[in-house]
Amino acid sequence: MAHSNTNTPAIKKLNKTNVIFFISTLIALLVVSIYIFKNLASFRKILTISTFNITVFVIFQIGLLIVNTFVLIIYLNIFNKRLFFFDSFGLNAVNTFFNNILVKGGPFIKGYFLKKIHNLSYSDFIFTIASFTLIEFMVAGYVGLLLLLFIYFTRGYFNIYIFLFFSIISLGCFIFIKLPFHNFLKKSDSRIKQKIFNLLLSWKSITKNRSVIDKLFLLALLNFIIFAMRLQYGFHILYGNANFVDCLLISIIGTIANLLTITPAALGVREFLIGATYGLVKGNALNAVVVTVLDRVVSTITIFILGGVFIFYFLNKMRKTKS
Repeated sequence: MAHSNTNTPAIKKLNKTNVIFFISTLIALLVVSIYIFKNLASFRKILTISTFNITVFVIFQIGLLIVNTFVLIIYLNIFNKRLFFFDSFGLNAVNTFFNNILVKGGPFIKGYFLKKIHNLSYSDFIFTIASFTLIEFMVAGYVGLLLLLFIYFTRGYFNIYIFLFFSIISLGCFIFIKLPFHNFLKKSDSRIKQKIFNLLLSWKSITKNRSVIDKLFLLALLNFIIFAMRLQYGFHILYGNANFVDCLLISIIGTIANLLTITPAALGVREFLIGATYGLVKGNALNAVVVTVLDRVVSTITIFILGGVFIFYFLNKMRKTKS
């Protein structure tokens, strides 16, 4: 009897990756738990926030979803697909829901629903993720450098490590955009090379539409600003007012952590990087971690409620599409 070979290199690699992600998540949970236990008095402040405070955090979270709703609508318009605001909002809620459960699990589910309901190809969906990630990195790099210059000229403080971090990001994005990689990478029989070639051509095509690019850059910046407002509000209710420039800087670091994470929703990673960066600009690292945890708790509860509702909505819609 013939058996299907499940031990292919691709499956082995996938299983190895899943194991790494699983171990990373366990380590992150352990480290976060120990850190919270050692600083329990500081984290108890989270329990003192009011219903009004929670409502404000929820509004900020919904605002972030709305920004990403417009991002998805813009991209689907590029591919001549019509997506209503309600559906786009729901897809982003589902995307964030699964990102909180699995490492990068959201894009897989989001891409699946877009394929089944709106007939968007996976290659086109991958392009939307890849290109907007590039835009987010570009905005992060350039805005990060501007913030460091502002801090230097207003406070006389300069941190070489943060400067090098944003410089590398900015330089990498600049090289990618300016060098014609599509001229070096020709059409190939290799499936992977062909996908990269198509992605590069798609990026070249979209950059010709200045209006679309401007909107996407603005929305990427709004993502950072809304996250910064969430963090600043957290500082306000727990410790008094915090400098918005500092909050914007650590919001950029926190967003990058989400993009490069090896744990669900950058669990532990985002808290560590935000705390470390805040400490490097002469802030209280522990306070920044407490605020980030508060933000995570409220946003996760919000997303689990919204995401759960929209999962049933899309499953029902997918059944109707099939029938």
